[in-house]
Amino acid sequence: MNKPRIIYLSIIMITLLILFWYSYVRYEGMENIDDIAGNANSCPNPELCKSEEQRKKEINSGLVTLATEMSKPKMSPMKLKSFDLQIQLTNTDTDNRSIDYSLPDMPKVIPTPPPVTPFGGTNAMSSVQKELIKTTELIRTKVLSSTGKDVYMLDVDTESTGIVNLPVYNITSVSLNNPSGKTRTSMLNETIPRNISLSTIYNEKLALIKTHAPSNVIIPDDKYTIPVRRNSTTLPVDIDTGAYNNNLLIIVPKTNDTFPNQFTLTIVNNTENNKYQLDLWGDFFNNENKERPAGNANKVLNKDNLTDYFNTGLMPIGYNKNAFGDSCFNVTDEYECPVNGLDIGDNAINIIESGDIFNDKGDAIGSIKHKFEKSAKQKAKAKATPDSTTDDLPTDGTHTLTITNGAGITSILLYLAYPTT
Repeated sequence: MNKPRIIYLSIIMITLLILFWYSYVRYEGMENIDDIAGNANSCPNPELCKSEEQRKKEINSGLVTLATEMSKPKMSPMKLKSFDLQIQLTNTDTDNRSIDYSLPDMPKVIPTPPPVTPFGGTNAMSSVQKELIKTTELIRTKVLSSTGKDVYMLDVDTESTGIVNLPVYNITSVSLNNPSGKTRTSMLNETIPRNISLSTIYNEKLALIKTHAPSNVIIPDDKYTIPVRRNSTTLPVDIDTGAYNNNLLIIVPKTNDTFPNQFTLTIVNNTENNKYQLDLWGDFFNNENKERPAGNANKVLNKDNLTDYFNTGLMPIGYNKNAFGDSCFNVTDEYECPVNGLDIGDNAINIIESGDIFNDKGDAIGSIKHKFEKSAKQKAKAKATPDSTTDDLPTDGTHTLTITNGAGITSILLYLAYPTT
């Protein structure tokens, strides 16, 4: 091969290499330019590059979350204290009310002038004759039976029913902020005024018979000799006194299925002994303006509205779902709703503040009042030194619940704010 051809081929090879190198460099450069352009369109700080709409959505979401957290009731560790509460539940149904009765006045036995005997003496009326006259009067005035052996009671107890057995109620409590805490359950006997009247009347009649006709041997009647007393009982109730910890006081019938149609319930808190004041949640100064569930404040609590009382959204009422058994949320024919071991049923009267109480139809069936009365120390000081002040001494708080038309009530729930000193 001659020299000129070799030179020519070399030039061609060099030219091809140069063209290949130029094409490669140019392609890589285009890729780099695309990267630079892509980087120019990207945002180094995503927060700064969000749209106005995205920002508004995130701000609103944050506000809702914050408000929800702030609306949740405050709480603290459980701090149980036993409160001695004086509790009385009185049946005021028409058939169980007090009986008005007054003993008859026994006339003095004034005999006619005694006849003169042939010997100049007189025949005075004997004690037996006097007692016979009084016995006749006792029978006539329906104190003594015609047999002379029984106290007559049909004038005040026409059906001869006698003293009836006292229904019993269970009372317990639960801390709604610490529902797993164990609290005791106590029992309370119902007070039936009619029982007290029958017992009193029977004993008064019996005493009158013994005074004026002691010779009559009375056969005791078991229907009226059962010991009866007014059941105003001081019961221990466990209350969570931890700061911000609200409590639920629960009263459920034990021997009956429901409460009487008409009754009164009084709960007295002796602040001198218990050292704390107890208020209904809605009466507590810190809760007066807080939102409540829709409708009447004091009404029936059941499976249809139970969730309205849970702390959801902006509702600060603070019922804790964990305090209620799973069956409370199941719609069944045999509905049960256990709270701290007691079934509150499907017609529980839920009370959160002083005022009227309503049934599931929205009809007023009663009311509850809270008043403060002078304690024993206040009364003693006021009596000893009338001109002194008793403002520095504790007062007793009394809640009085009156139900006038409460057919079928299965339980009473009193929602208490956290105790204060």
